[in-house]
Amino acid sequence: MQPRRAVLDANVLFSGVTRHILLALAAEPTLVYIATWSRRILQELERNIRRHWNLGPRELARLLDDIRGSCPDAVVDPPVELVRLMPNHDKDRHVLATAVATRAEVVVTNNVRDFRGADAWRVRVQTPDDFLCDLYRDEPDKVKAAMVALVGRLSNPTSLQELADRCALAGLRRFAVLLRETT
Repeated sequence: MQPRRAVLDANVLFSGVTRHILLALAAEPTLVYIATWSRRILQELERNIRRHWNLGPRELARLLDDIRGSCPDAVVDPPVELVRLMPNHDKDRHVLATAVATRAEVVVTNNVRDFRGADAWRVRVQTPDDFLCDLYRDEPDKVKAAMVALVGRLSNPTSLQELADRCALAGLRRFAVLLRETT
């Protein structure tokens, strides 16, 4: 089965646990789906991190380099003309245009209501929890293996159970239930 393509909005890359999980599932060797974003999405993420986190310039640069490095082919900038055609909220038109330009099936965002009209472009809009549950349903063995590998790479959490607890706190409640069932 060909992996689906999904555009990750800046707001889903902001949360550490959500970002780690989404990027782990889009990285080799797992590659459960293909992650895509635009430079503008990463710029929005950078602005929000600068505004809300207390990171020094080196730490911020390292975080952004890690994101870019996890999916080196993820950056696609849609044409300005396409952005103008998008029917959704002005501030998120570039996100939907990125999905259309890359033929992504899904936009993963916490602001689902800002994407009215996406279905006219054959793009589904999902919360990270819904998206992760769909990936788990379609590829349970790959998702489990990626989560075990992720826990092995991180210093915290130290187990799938702890990862599930962190997911629940981050709003990935249904995905947390699925992770708890695997332990």
